[in-house]
Amino acid sequence: NDYTFSRTKGGKRIEYGKAGDCYSLADCPQGRFSINLSGTSLSLAPGLKWQPQKSRAHVNVYKI
Repeated sequence: NDYTFSRTKGGKRIEYGKAGDCYSLADCPQGRFSINLSGTSLSLAPGLKWQPQKSRAHVNVYKI
């Protein structure tokens, strides 16, 4: 688990590049996350789309 570049407000620590919420017990997942790529050479494709998998609470990025 890499917490080097992660920052969490409250709750348990989350590894860099992962996200979740604390409301998923009901069928209404919600939450926010961001990944700051400043200072890295990584960039995301302009046409990037989030693609839901299995449940509304889980999303994968496929186009980098």
